[in-house]
Amino acid sequence: MLKVLLVINVLQYKGGAEVFFYNLCREIAKDKNISLLVVSLYGNVNPAFKDLLNGKIPFKTIDKKSSFDFKSFRKFRKIVKEFNPDIINTHLSCLITYYFAFGSKKMHWKIIHTVHSVANKEATKFDLKVRRKLLKKNNLHFISISDSVDDTVKKLYGTNQTNIIYNGTNFAIDTNKKYRRNNRIICIANYRTEKNHKMLFDVVNELFNNRQYSNWELVCFGAGELIEDYKIYVSQLRNASKISLNGSTNEVREELLQSKIFALSSTFEGNPISILEALSCGVPVIAPCVGGIPDIIEEGYNGYMFEVSNNADMLSKIKMLIDKLTDDILQQNCFESVKKYDIKNTAVEYLNLFKKFCDLNK
Repeated sequence: MLKVLLVINVLQYKGGAEVFFYNLCREIAKDKNISLLVVSLYGNVNPAFKDLLNGKIPFKTIDKKSSFDFKSFRKFRKIVKEFNPDIINTHLSCLITYYFAFGSKKMHWKIIHTVHSVANKEATKFDLKVRRKLLKKNNLHFISISDSVDDTVKKLYGTNQTNIIYNGTNFAIDTNKKYRRNNRIICIANYRTEKNHKMLFDVVNELFNNRQYSNWELVCFGAGELIEDYKIYVSQLRNASKISLNGSTNEVREELLQSKIFALSSTFEGNPISILEALSCGVPVIAPCVGGIPDIIEEGYNGYMFEVSNNADMLSKIKMLIDKLTDDILQQNCFESVKKYDIKNTAVEYLNLFKKFCDLNK
């Protein structure tokens, strides 16, 4: 039986990487030929990840208190040695903890790290140092979530030890049904600087100034301390009453099914789960031409892309998409374009890669 240890830094928030990680855990746990253990370095697990909290999926946390919590390093070492995995698949910034627990010495297990964003944005300087040491010992392999992310991984780390496996989503709805949607633009993204929310607020504020679009609204969902600053910023806009900022929601599917357009204004991205979820609900997308987004969005087919941080371009693309919403085929295009991003297929690719490395180690 293949023993797989899935490790993530924190599961407190429902960011794209965290949601993907949880869905991947759920799919892998269904395979009776896999012995699975999931570890979160920090506590405070989001209630939405209920299968980890209710014991349905074997789960442990080392309750890390700070970046250099030496007690947590020892606890992590103990968990890993007791479980004795064949594969350790890490997500986000947790290889530093591994390094302080085991060093760079080559062990019998294989470490595979999933890179969720542009490589130079995904890692701190110390992350880079640790990963390069592990690479030097031939004890680290990368999974990139898109072709463009893979290019940045190869360039930053100077390695070809990478595989591309696209993110997947588990949304399933009736694709033949016509949903009653509001004149609503929705953004689901944590309130962080790189998500560039202020640009989105400025663009829709200008859009709503036009009488033709005055019956539209923007609704945002996400976590993060910047929400209070953004509420103050939005309150000073002319169309503040049409812009709603909310915390995280566990009703993502329901919110998307009420919306006509999904929008992101990020300065960089990997292969956003939020976009895949939107398309799965038949919602066309407006997003920047960065990261893995061009691998998902086909201009005029399931949405439009704009130049990063270009307000005028984003505004123009939103207007183009609104004009196209009368085309009934657009919803079906969204459904079709996301079929290859099924989490079941993603999990199969992960497991095939894990098994391949185990065969190589024999």
